Amino acid sequence: MRTAINRKYHLIRYYYSQMSQISIGANTFYTMYKPLFFEFPEDKGAFEDIANNVMIGSAIKVSVNAKNITANLTDFYFPAGTWCSLFEPIGDCFYNDVGQSVVLGSQLHEYYAHIREGHIIPM
Repeated sequence: MRTAINRKYHLIRYYYSQMSQISIGANTFYTMYKPLFFEFPEDKGAFEDIANNVMIGSAIKVSVNAKNITANLTDFYFPAGTWCSLFEPIGDCFYNDVGQSVVLGSQLHEYYAHIREGHIIPM
């Protein structure tokens, strides 16, 4: 529980910066918590597993097993580019030329947050 609270407070500046963009204008449609295909509409793989792969803003991809809570491993989809882990292991990065699935642990208490290349997150 302490880890979850600490992570929430580390990202609170990012949450507020993303929420401030929601009220930009009447003709601007923006959501902070969205399916992966909102950011990657050309990537067909982003449409595959929308429950387990979501974006928070345009910089953070969250991978959480929302379908099968008894599974120990789950395939999470990552679009092309460099993705670095925000939390343990910090700075663990990988690059892929095309979108691909990555197998990660997926017990009920596990989730992953990865930062997209070219973005800075205030923490």
